[in-house]
Amino acid sequence: IDTAAYWLDAQQADGGICRELDYKGTPYLREVSVKFGKSEKSGWYYSPPLSGWAWHEILRWSPESAAAYIPKIITTMRRHREWFLREHAVFDADKKLLGFHWTNEGSGRDNSPRPLDELGIFALPKYGDAPALEEGRDRRGLAVDLLAQYKTLIDHEREFSAILGDFAAADKLAAEADEISTLLNERYFNKKIGWYVDIIPEGKQNWRMTDIVTLAGFWPIVAKAASKERVQAIIENYLENPKRFGGEFLPSVPKDNPYYDESGFYWRGGGWPPDWEMVSRGVYEYGFRSEANRLAIRHMNAMTSASDAYALGDSPQFMLEWSGLKPDSGGEAGFQKAKARLKEYAREFWAGKIHNPKPADTATVFEFYGLRRDAQGNAIPTYGQTIRHEDNLVHATRAN
Repeated sequence: IDTAAYWLDAQQADGGICRELDYKGTPYLREVSVKFGKSEKSGWYYSPPLSGWAWHEILRWSPESAAAYIPKIITTMRRHREWFLREHAVFDADKKLLGFHWTNEGSGRDNSPRPLDELGIFALPKYGDAPALEEGRDRRGLAVDLLAQYKTLIDHEREFSAILGDFAAADKLAAEADEISTLLNERYFNKKIGWYVDIIPEGKQNWRMTDIVTLAGFWPIVAKAASKERVQAIIENYLENPKRFGGEFLPSVPKDNPYYDESGFYWRGGGWPPDWEMVSRGVYEYGFRSEANRLAIRHMNAMTSASDAYALGDSPQFMLEWSGLKPDSGGEAGFQKAKARLKEYAREFWAGKIHNPKPADTATVFEFYGLRRDAQGNAIPTYGQTIRHEDNLVHATRAN
């Protein structure tokens, strides 16, 4: 409760809430960045707006302790929504909300193949999608997850208003949430592929849906904007389909996405426990209890496998600490030497020859989880070794 309350106090005078604070509790990032004399609103100043969901859970666990915060929670959430509408929203010709600009980093899905950043869909040639745009038009897409998360802010503000007996406010918020649900289903649900997607600009002022599937498109289900029939179809066609999200764990993009990478490569195939919780919760709350149970078993097995791999030295911390080498130093020979040293350490550890292991021996898996195949074709979990890909992007995990 103290932590969540601290973030209520972190709201800025204009209603924004920065994703990171410095040691004095002030924003670590700038809300507006300046490039070559041009001011731009930062799309990674803020994180997913999940404070309503957080307080909803806190009230379930400890209603008596959290009750006193409800008036402040409502005020904070209302001001935060007003900030989103004022600073990052896009409206149609009738001045109705169409969606929100964001960035991949801001969404937390840093290298996810989504058309949110400066070049939009044009930065992702593998999709083969190049809409005709009027010269000078902003190329950035609108984020399906942020619009759904905005709806959850409304839903929880309505819930808290009803707790205080302000039913007039609750009814008004319910109507607003219904409008967002309609928007998500009419403008963001791609019927051709059966998934919620981001939308991209086209022509002078038009917008259209992409065919890009990522787990960000599951947020409208968590926001309870979908019908139960639609959720059932998504479970069958996507979550349990071995050619898409089925398998040992839920990857961040499906296996038939042209940017999917079996090694994980962060948000291009890696699996993230926060996503797993988000999807499992959404499935469960729609009443699909058996399906949610199967997801939970997959996720627990994946975490067990990841834990075992860490114990055997397959982690970025081990790679640096025990080999004495950086994985990208010395080319392939240096990498193989590092792996050999790790295997030596693992044998000594399990033989009981190492009695005072360093902290890295109990490292927690908090980031991505990918797969590679050994010579026999078995799936082996992988983590953070620096990986260079055909598009020349490199991602090194946090070594510290």
